[in-house]
Amino acid sequence: MIYQGEAQVLFRNLQEKAYPDRRVQQLVRRVATAAGIEKRETPHTLRHTWATLLTEAV
Repeated sequence: MIYQGEAQVLFRNLQEKAYPDRRVQQLVRRVATAAGIEKRETPHTLRHTWATLLTEAV
């Protein structure tokens, strides 16, 4: 992770710049579609899924 201002940046391009929020949304939807997931997925649902899996692993 790199820091941009006070915010942490998780997704960055090859030039170390942060991806715009909209681009991350597009990538998540494209990957979900390619995986055969018909439900509309967003970065927010991905975040909640990750958090749920973390709590279940403890």
